Amino acid sequence: MTNPPPQIAIIGAGTFVKTQYLPRLAEISDLVVVKAIWSRSEESARGAVEIGRKIFPEVECKWGETGLDEIIQDSSIVAVAVVLAGQTQALSLSLSKLLCIQKSTFVYYWLPFELTFVLFWHASNFALANMVDIEEKPAAASTSEAETALSSYNSTFGTLPGQPIWAVAENYRFEPALVEGKKLVAEIGEMMSVQVIAEGSMNSSNPYFSSSWRRNFTGGFVLDMGVHYVAGLRMQLVGCEIKTVSAFTSHVDLTLPPPDNISSALQIDWLVFFSSLVNWRMGVREFLCWWYRQNHPRHVIFWRIVGVKGTVQLERGNREGKHGYMVSLYTSDGQNKCTFYPFSGVTEEFKAFINDFSQATLKKGKSFEPEPRCSFVEGARDVAVLEAMLESGMREGALVQVKRF
Repeated sequence: MTNPPPQIAIIGAGTFVKTQYLPRLAEISDLVVVKAIWSRSEESARGAVEIGRKIFPEVECKWGETGLDEIIQDSSIVAVAVVLAGQTQALSLSLSKLLCIQKSTFVYYWLPFELTFVLFWHASNFALANMVDIEEKPAAASTSEAETALSSYNSTFGTLPGQPIWAVAENYRFEPALVEGKKLVAEIGEMMSVQVIAEGSMNSSNPYFSSSWRRNFTGGFVLDMGVHYVAGLRMQLVGCEIKTVSAFTSHVDLTLPPPDNISSALQIDWLVFFSSLVNWRMGVREFLCWWYRQNHPRHVIFWRIVGVKGTVQLERGNREGKHGYMVSLYTSDGQNKCTFYPFSGVTEEFKAFINDFSQATLKKGKSFEPEPRCSFVEGARDVAVLEAMLESGMREGALVQVKRF
């Protein structure tokens, strides 16, 4: 007789839970069951539960402090997904609250890069107390916050024999197209150039347009969405990191927080291999290609890596009603191949979470290596690149060193 799938609770009942979290969890309902959904208000919780019961008919509705306490005390809930709107409180300030309950619990923190979460785990002590105060962030809103968070984590858990798993999972690291692109880059020899272009629309019909937290920190929507493209870029630069950046920014659409355009050159640390420049262009005018315009509904996103033996290109597209990325390889002998990969990164990162959960449970507090693509340090490195670009833009293109983690 097989064991029933583990039961989890979702903390948060907003747009992302309703449109992404529940549908993606439904795809793997044989692996996990949502037992409860919590929100600050009863109305919000019931709205999400109504959707959730179409997939998980026994899901319970929880709200307020009482509902949160009930989730904490429920021994059948072994994982918690925290999907709350980002506020001004740094993630690092929440770490000190994460040590008060005697039970084995996993916690997913979904962060405001739309498909990002933080996962904590420990076999004996884990806190869900004051969870309502845990705020959504990027891996951090800044590199200084990331450093503080890492310091807090290390001082709290660093000496434990079985350290808690702490991860920031960026779904782009799990997208099959980007995973394939990384493999193909090895076939094109020494890199000569890399280009990233991202155009995106953001208008009043978008459910995220009015979200206050995206407007209340430096970088706004550029920082919010840019982490995806930095993660995708860094995946293709196998064994190398971005060392310095020079960027120009502008603010064209005044309905959006500044900046809404970035054009940047990125210096790559190629170690002993080579040195090059990456062109990172985002904007709304003819020479800038990250568009957050009210009148521009299209999304054009691609990475292009040119090597001495060929070129790899990944471009967002639609095939048979499915959104995803077309991955193309053009070789120097005139051959080419193209394959379309539908989006599935969110589902794949959930599977990675469940696998980590299962393995860590078997280890029972012993040393365990979680999925490396989910490490907090990887998320912090993404933020560091964007932060350097924003700083350079404010300094009119001055060369800025990317913070190392």
